[in-house]
Amino acid sequence: MTTTAQPVIYLGLGARLTSGPSELVVRSGFRVETDCGPLLHHWFGLVDLTHVLALLDADLIDREPAAELIRALLDMDALDPTDFPWDPAHGDPYNSREHHLAARLGSVAGRLHLGRTRREAGRCAFWLATRDALLRLHAAGVALTSALTHRSAELAETWWADMTYFQPAQVSSFGHYLLSLAHETERQTDRVRRAHDAAAQLPLLAGGVAGTALPLRRASYTDRLAVPVEVTTTRDAMWATDNLVEVMVSGCQIVTTASRLAEDLLAFCSPAFGYVRLHDGHCRASVHLPQKRNPYALTVLRGGASMAIGRTTGVLTTVRTPTAQSDNWMHTYGEVLGTIEHAAVLVALAAEVVEHMQVSAETLGERALSGFTDATDLAEQLAVVSGSDYRSAHRAVGTLASKAEAEGRDRFSAADLLELDLADRAPRGPAASVAARNVPGGADPGEVRRQARRLLRRTAARRRWRDEQAALAATTRANLLAEAAAVARPSSADSAAAG
Repeated sequence: MTTTAQPVIYLGLGARLTSGPSELVVRSGFRVETDCGPLLHHWFGLVDLTHVLALLDADLIDREPAAELIRALLDMDALDPTDFPWDPAHGDPYNSREHHLAARLGSVAGRLHLGRTRREAGRCAFWLATRDALLRLHAAGVALTSALTHRSAELAETWWADMTYFQPAQVSSFGHYLLSLAHETERQTDRVRRAHDAAAQLPLLAGGVAGTALPLRRASYTDRLAVPVEVTTTRDAMWATDNLVEVMVSGCQIVTTASRLAEDLLAFCSPAFGYVRLHDGHCRASVHLPQKRNPYALTVLRGGASMAIGRTTGVLTTVRTPTAQSDNWMHTYGEVLGTIEHAAVLVALAAEVVEHMQVSAETLGERALSGFTDATDLAEQLAVVSGSDYRSAHRAVGTLASKAEAEGRDRFSAADLLELDLADRAPRGPAASVAARNVPGGADPGEVRRQARRLLRRTAARRRWRDEQAALAATTRANLLAEAAAVARPSSADSAAAG
């Protein structure tokens, strides 16, 4: 077995370990975690700065070494995450940062580890990064809800044959169809918000697992990071995995909703339907077939949802282990953050598709009564007029539809109504049929627009919440960096001595 070269002291070497890591351990394990370093870089910076300031609050570090540490941490934070010298030979992102600090500060760098483990620092950075990513996913969800809702109001009187199993079912409006997806997206966006709240589980003062024995104050962290951390147990905060699952499932669900929309639109934009035409910016040309406009954006949404489901399943599998196991977390940083970031882009794409697609009201209206979509109305009228049970009326209308189909027709005629003894009841047109469906949540255009207005008001409130959270995060970061910079500046006494 070969081992990696050791240009610097590997953590534990000469104490509990007599050898550095196997090359294969580095390639199969350390690299997986270290590759996530760029995703966590700035969040590690905030967490480390907060810890140094908390040590100062508790008089556990002198001001001068604290200032040295902070200056180095601020310089690190100013680096582009991809420019930082991440090296999997050191173990994980935290160890790469430790090595960098030690090369610059020597033993002073070791002060940063007082009162916490590397896992505590890594978890805190991860949860902060996750909350930030979830805000972007939430914004995308709000945008998709808004796009669907605006189009639903616009198309509240665009009649069509609504479907189940892609078979004609009832006359409705395309606006009512889009509004159904808007409501589902709204619920998914609320799940993202709950995941954002759940991601506040920073394992502050966890020590190893039982809590630190040092006189560190919890408020030194929570006040500076502005995260409402609920107190459970330090072991739970450090090693629980249920919140990981909640985050992943929230991302997976909202992307799945976008994918379900894409599945419908793939059919609706095909020549067989001709209901929808995607914007050219969401299509690709065929290399060989010059007439084609491939609906590429829709396949991106479907494939992205499949990948999100797969990655969520992977996280679910890794958390199914005994408690306090690092294999729960080895792949977590990249899988969770990567999934949520990609989900935000996919949901934003779905919103863009909805906003810019053209809907053919003419084609939809022409086919609104095709496929006997007024059959339920006729069966209900027959049951009421004749006093028969609905099953008998259902059978009579179904038999008549079969007869008409055999004659090459896809809708009922006046003669059909005569055969049902409904000759005095003229067939309803699409507008009258849909207007009759004025139950709460029904397809009546007035009801669709009322629902849309209510939904847009709720969407505005969700947008305000997201903007407030983003502003709070930005202010928190700016205040923390300003406080750290003030500590890093030489005191007046130091300046006088230097003079």
